[in-house]
Amino acid sequence: MPRLFLPLLSGVFDNVRPVNISSQVPRLIQRLWAWFLAGIILTVIPSWALAALTYDQVDAIASQVTVVIAQGLQSGDIEARQEWNPGSGVLVAHEGNLYYALTALHVVRTRGTVYGIRTSDGEVHIVDDVDETDNIVPLGAERGEFGETISGLDLALVKFRSDREYPVATMGDSSRMEPGDRLVISGWPNPDDAAARRQRQSVNGQLTAVLNRPSFDGGYSFLYDNGTRRGMSGGPVLNVAGELVGIHGRGRGVGNNCGGALEEEPGGKVSDSSDFLGTHSQGTHSQGTHSLGTLSEPRTGRITLRFPSSSPPITERRPVLSEDNSCGMQTVHFITAAETLTISLDYADPPVDEALINAGLDNRDRADVIDDIYELFSFDVESMLRDQPSGGCGSVLLGEPCEGL
Repeated sequence: MPRLFLPLLSGVFDNVRPVNISSQVPRLIQRLWAWFLAGIILTVIPSWALAALTYDQVDAIASQVTVVIAQGLQSGDIEARQEWNPGSGVLVAHEGNLYYALTALHVVRTRGTVYGIRTSDGEVHIVDDVDETDNIVPLGAERGEFGETISGLDLALVKFRSDREYPVATMGDSSRMEPGDRLVISGWPNPDDAAARRQRQSVNGQLTAVLNRPSFDGGYSFLYDNGTRRGMSGGPVLNVAGELVGIHGRGRGVGNNCGGALEEEPGGKVSDSSDFLGTHSQGTHSQGTHSLGTLSEPRTGRITLRFPSSSPPITERRPVLSEDNSCGMQTVHFITAAETLTISLDYADPPVDEALINAGLDNRDRADVIDDIYELFSFDVESMLRDQPSGGCGSVLLGEPCEGL
């Protein structure tokens, strides 16, 4: 039973007295009466409320697991007004000192360069995509000269190494989400004036539509009314329990490409986007013949999926496409795509650790503000690639340069 409601139920069991029952009735009958009333209470209370956290607590979780992802800057990049668009991401797993950040594919669309990942302690971890191209694992592929469409999911896993310990997001079951459920989206918005100072934000909202299958273009299957901004792409979508249920893809606007997830077929049914993995269709599961199942109970800390034998008909109606909708991708679809590519990771199981919430509440002033993002992401890429052994220092901390640089 969720820990947040134990005090409430304890009070029910301790204080409930039967109505119009003689004091001579055995204590067993009284206890049975108390349990009966408690059962009624649990039936009336919505399931989401049992595990619900406050907005401040969910924001504290987001503060600890949300990261900034951006290309490394070199001398002259800013002065020459070179286009530079940092994005967001979320830590989802680690194996020893190897960490995995999940982000939107279009955040890391430029390949053959060096990226940095800024974690909640202010450290920037180097991601070498020049000599070690397996550090970025796309779960989709951009199509067209300018990446107008995405075959597969608009997602990518980005790997980095660090000897420091970082919390990872708690993996939730996005298949249980329904329209009207509350969501919090976290990310690092880029100010319109390109100011050096940046601040992480969490925006509150609710789901407006959910698809069992992701769209052909980008794999979007969540629509929500959260007022996101440029730079928040790739950031975590958290439910009321602080669990990761999605990744933010695109912000509000009729031209945001979110509508592709909800195109109607004749008869008003949503299009069957079963071939969402695009070029990544090889694997143990056939996405063309199975609908996406729900998360099974983890036995060893590893979340897996159960696939039903047949796909149920999809009958959701298309909501009105307007500037009120942003869109993202579900974690259940990410896990399926990752396993198709033989990527099997150990994810953090619910519920969210209270220590993570407390750490977020205590450290938001440091975690959520970057005084000068240009300085933070400026490092001598050529020197790093030339002089550092494989793995190198792995990170650069503002004010604490890595030895050998």
